[in-house]
Amino acid sequence: TPLQAEIRRFIVRLTFFSLFIGGLLFGLGFAIGYPVILNFIFAIGVITANVPEGLIVEITIGLTL
Repeated sequence: TPLQAEIRRFIVRLTFFSLFIGGLLFGLGFAIGYPVILNFIFAIGVITANVPEGLIVEITIGLTL
């Protein structure tokens, strides 16, 4: 359905955006001189923070309206 296609496209874009930002900050951490483990933990935190927790709820409310 068109809604499924739109949701899938949004999720793919969000995934690539999150991975790009996480990778960019991971690389910038090396440029600044932080240790590898700190860069890795920060990158994982940024990637997971970009995923909206209320996405399922928003879709459900949108469908009911």
